[in-house]
Amino acid sequence: MIRGKLIELNASTGAIKHTFYTLPRGCIGAAVWGSPAIDTADNAVYFATGNANACSKSEPYSIAVVKLNATSLSHIDSWQVPTNQQTSDGDFGSTPTLFQASIGGKMHNLVGVANKNGVYYAFDRTNLHQGPVWQAKIADSIGGGCGPTCGQGSISPSSWDGTTLFVAGGNTVIHGNSCMGGLRALNPSNGSFEWEDCMNDGPVVGAVTEVPGVVVVGEGNKFVLVAASDGHTLFSYTDTNNGSHFYGAASVSNGVLYIGNMDDTFYAFGT
Repeated sequence: MIRGKLIELNASTGAIKHTFYTLPRGCIGAAVWGSPAIDTADNAVYFATGNANACSKSEPYSIAVVKLNATSLSHIDSWQVPTNQQTSDGDFGSTPTLFQASIGGKMHNLVGVANKNGVYYAFDRTNLHQGPVWQAKIADSIGGGCGPTCGQGSISPSSWDGTTLFVAGGNTVIHGNSCMGGLRALNPSNGSFEWEDCMNDGPVVGAVTEVPGVVVVGEGNKFVLVAASDGHTLFSYTDTNNGSHFYGAASVSNGVLYIGNMDDTFYAFGT
């Protein structure tokens, strides 16, 4: 384990321009698992962090959502998961999603991210430190074991289509049924579920992929395309090879869906 940090590089030369450390000197952990999200309109960068190791100094940027100035990587704002919501190994391992929503008749710029405690948190981008404007339980809390690949919590980055948030994760209950994973459409204003899909072949570990009208996730040895409007299944494919797990996100380009598998197979499907 090393001291967590976010680095800004010169795109032409690779030279390091700025570095933001998530922990004080001499401490280790608070790693950045996911990609940062860039808000070009606000010249800001958002990212989430993992657990810190034992440290004698304050660790406000561990298990936290952080906002930095995109030019200088200077700190602007942050929020740390409160102690009563932290779980064993319950850190952030995902990428924040930028979205918008009308709240109280006013449009707000929001940012959301799932935690390994199974909660999806949504924040006003201008007030991270004030805490979530809403939160939604999307998976069971992590409690030891092998983590999200076993269905504990969520590290799946969400997707935003301009109207609806699509979020996913591990073990959950949907309509009274125990599910190995779940995919949900959320109202961006309050986090309420617009529809829910029970995943019976495994947890969703990779990012949710969305193209107009269609949402794609991998679940265990299967990937599924569902209708963005109501979640009904449009297509699914099961890889029956040994060691098959769709842990990564699908990509769609020029009418072709691409997705890789843990059994060393890379698929391309015409859409």
